[in-house]
Formats: sequence, structure tokens, C-alpha cells
Amino acid sequence: MDNSQLIRFKLFDLIGQIIVLILTIALYPSYNTGIILFNIYFVIGGWQVLSFLINMFVLPKGYRALTRKMYAHILLLITILTLANGLAIFFSEPPNDLGIKAIADISEGLTILLAYGLLILSPFIAGFYWAINYSEFKMLKTVSHE
Repeated sequence: MDNSQLIRFKLFDLIGQIIVLILTIALYPSYNTGIILFNIYFVIGGWQVLSFLINMFVLPKGYRALTRKMYAHILLLITILTLANGLAIFFSEPPNDLGIKAIADISEGLTILLAYGLLILSPFIAGFYWAINYSEFKMLKTVSHE
């Protein structure tokens, strides 16, 4: 991709994230249920994770913000915690041949902690990712004007 294509891609990504967020906020009051809230988080998070992966392969290293690596570590931590929680739930559900009641108690607590943690932190993580994209967009525009 040349510089002008990268700028268009970044602009599409930035505007797309804003449109998804605005539509989500606009539609949420009419569908005020927990499932819709989950879908909102899933769509915005999914868009950003997909954007992150595309940027890893498309954006040259020289144009990547240093904070992109920090975002990668956040995603990795969330993935590990979610997988560990899922495994704990899997091994604690009946029929439980392991006979370990403690795993069930711990996994229930971890699920609640993880869910509320992500509910609260996700908007900040999404804003952080948007800021990363915006800084890379500005960097690309500056280089294209030189």
C-alpha cells in the first residue's frame, strides 16, 4: 500500500469506529437489554481487534505508534484471562469427575470479576485504540505533506 492508500484506510477506520459508536448509542435506548449491550461491546471490540490485526500486516513499522505494542499486550492479557476463565468454567461444570468444588467457586468469582472489569474498562480501551489510530493517521498525513 502506498501512503495515500494508508491514509484512506486509516480515515475509513477512524470514521467507521465513530459511526459504530454513534449508532450504538443511538439505538441502545430503544433496545435496553443486556443482550444488546453485549452486542454493542462485541461489535465495537470486534471492529477494533480486526483493525488491529489488519494494521499489524498493512501498516509499515515506521508508521506504527509506540502505544500500539501496549495495546497488543492489553489484548493478549484479556485473551489469556478470558481463556483461563473459560477453562475454569469448563472443568467446574457437571458432570465433574474431578470432584473439585473449589474450581467451581473460583471460576464463578472470576467470571463476575472479569465481566465487570471488562464492562468498565472496555470503553477506555476502545478510546485508547482510537487515539492510537488517530496518532498514526496524523503521522501518515505529516509524512505525505513533506
